[in-house]
Amino acid sequence: YEGGVKGLLKGKATLSFWASSYCLTHPAYMRLLDFYLGEADYSVVHFNNGLHSLGTPTEAWATSLREALRRIRKACPKAKIVWTPSTPLKDPSKTAKARELNAVAAKIVSELGGIATDDLFSAMDPLDREKCWSDTYHFKPDAIAQQAKQVAASCLAAAEGAKGK
Repeated sequence: YEGGVKGLLKGKATLSFWASSYCLTHPAYMRLLDFYLGEADYSVVHFNNGLHSLGTPTEAWATSLREALRRIRKACPKAKIVWTPSTPLKDPSKTAKARELNAVAAKIVSELGGIATDDLFSAMDPLDREKCWSDTYHFKPDAIAQQAKQVAASCLAAAEGAKGK
């Protein structure tokens, strides 16, 4: 949904986007995250990493999620952090794993405090799997546009909150 978010934020905010196929537990992930966070002075960090982690042991993933959020806070102390639960998948068993990781992440986000949630899972879950998914993981254009609209609104709300500080 990055392209849609970029279009919706044009003239309102500058968008920087980093996507990685690495799970949080991959040895290179934290180094890459640190590098990317050092590239700009971010006012909002909209963060998600779950779908690339579906095969990862939950406890190891949870430990790495805590570490990633700690690094975001350290590198961007003035930024508003917005966590996004992983989206559901076309496959019910993979959706169950995403739901499990999302529940663990929600507890971590709550424990850490001060992190907003942009719940794309709840927005996408009711959609028709045949009409809205192009494959197990990816959405068709109308669903992507819906995600982009929600993410852009979430980022703008977080940026407004950052200005109010």
